[in-house]
Amino acid sequence: SFALAASANPPAALPDYRFEQLGGPYDALQQPAIGLTLSSAYPLALTGALTLTFNSEVFAGDPAIQFAVGGRTVSFNIPAGQTKAVFPNGSTQIKLQTGTVAGVISVTPSFVTVDGGLVLTPATPPALNMAVAQAAPRLISLVVGSRSASSFTLLVSGYATGRSVTQMDLTFTPTSGENV
Repeated sequence: SFALAASANPPAALPDYRFEQLGGPYDALQQPAIGLTLSSAYPLALTGALTLTFNSEVFAGDPAIQFAVGGRTVSFNIPAGQTKAVFPNGSTQIKLQTGTVAGVISVTPSFVTVDGGLVLTPATPPALNMAVAQAAPRLISLVVGSRSASSFTLLVSGYATGRSVTQMDLTFTPTSGENV
């Protein structure tokens, strides 16, 4: 047997990156697409992940905030010599759902070399912050659930980004020929 020792230079520093996004400001129940691009090609193949976190303005979580492929983490690859992240759907963009609660959705990347598994993520990686503002409650549907000769039940579906509805005013306009 014999001893073997080796040394090498660390890999090149990760170039700056930017998020590519469409739209904004963001509203509830949207599915914006985002991408991740390095400012210059990197000589080694990279793998990584985007992670979603949510800071609610109204002290309520929202499990609907996730990537369109499911979950709050999605992996990506950046081939050697390339700049754009490629997601599991084969695209350079990935959609996420903004949910129905007001707050800030943050997307943070991590980077690792494919060969050797060297972590290249900056100590404090810049994140993409997407604010979903509070808005008036929105109705999605209104359906007559049951009815009798003297009453009926309305089934109202909707959401409030502030998670608070204190009052709902309804106005009924009778149709001619109906007794209300």
